[in-house]
Amino acid sequence: MTSIDKEKFFEEYRILNKVGEGGYGSVFRIINKEGKPFALKTIMCSSLNILSASLDEIMSILKVNNPAAIMVKHHLMDRKEIPQFNGQLGEAYILGIVMEYAESSLFEDMNKRRILKRFYRNETVYKLLKTLVNLLADFQVISIAHRDLKPENILLTKTGFKLTDFGLAKTFETPRSNSYAGSPYYVAPQLREAMEKDRLDLLDHNVFKSDVFSLGLNVLEAASLCEVKSLNSVKCSYKVKEILMRLKEEYEDWFIEVLAMMLEFKEDNRPDFVNLRKIIEIKDKKLDNPFQFMNNYIQDVYSYIKESEEKKASDLQKDSQKGKVYDFYENFLVKKTNNHDNFNLPINITQTAEKKFKMLYQIADQKTEKKKEEDLSRTRRISVSQSVNPVLLQEHKVFFSFCYV
Repeated sequence: MTSIDKEKFFEEYRILNKVGEGGYGSVFRIINKEGKPFALKTIMCSSLNILSASLDEIMSILKVNNPAAIMVKHHLMDRKEIPQFNGQLGEAYILGIVMEYAESSLFEDMNKRRILKRFYRNETVYKLLKTLVNLLADFQVISIAHRDLKPENILLTKTGFKLTDFGLAKTFETPRSNSYAGSPYYVAPQLREAMEKDRLDLLDHNVFKSDVFSLGLNVLEAASLCEVKSLNSVKCSYKVKEILMRLKEEYEDWFIEVLAMMLEFKEDNRPDFVNLRKIIEIKDKKLDNPFQFMNNYIQDVYSYIKESEEKKASDLQKDSQKGKVYDFYENFLVKKTNNHDNFNLPINITQTAEKKFKMLYQIADQKTEKKKEEDLSRTRRISVSQSVNPVLLQEHKVFFSFCYV
């Protein structure tokens, strides 16, 4: 993002019309000399300190190199006189931001689809979820919360979904906050309850987990095309469960499970964006290199052994060399297929442990011996349905021998 003065702005761009307005400013559709459309967002600031703080936040946001964040090209500043309550004129400052233009928002698109009764494809909803979780996790890493996640701020572009309007975004030294921000219909239950009871002075919440709930409502609305205006009220928690139950017939289990986590009314049971991104990656992502995943998993197992049971690890390795390892097929149900496109063959880990092992998926592609090595890296995939937690049995010695036939 580069700075541009007022005179140069009007040389480079022409304002066409106003396309939106809010409490913090307006949005205009503009075009450059080549006729390419852009958006100009203006933010009213009552003092230079507020203007400087707003600009600092925007500069912080630009540190995140993620294509799902709306692209910002220029910024400019202006000053104007405005009437005050005492009848005198006061100064106000305007921060202008030139950014990429999107023809439609999720809000506008969902309204059209409701009229036509035309639902989004499942893949589109999955992309919406993954794109924004990944972006907001990047922001969380640098301690920035958006705080105004609603369909109007999610744009539809030719390259995919984009998040805009960081007017309420803020950098937090700690996730805990007593501040209220956001649109009433999309804020987390804790914020809505505090607002309705007029007890904002007692508000204490995790800003990132609150944003997770807000995003969950946006995704739920896109998946079901149901109105969500009252679904963040504690009294209507049962309605969220009803909608999720209906969506089970149309969407994959991992998506319903993730959405249910995001829409947990109890904040302690709700993940933040960083953890949510990990959950989604493990539940849905198919790794291109199965050996890399298996190596990482085995390293985790051995790391746990080394820290807590070095002696047992040594015994297990000796047993392995002597061929006395536990039978692999006692613990796993291995299924194979001649169709390399079918990559969802489950292997259920059934052992009872101090903590249950999460489900692990392993794919073994059966090819002719001649082509096996040649096609291995291309055809094998591994998908994990839940996060792997390598907790060893305390009462039994188990050595996992991962072999490919």
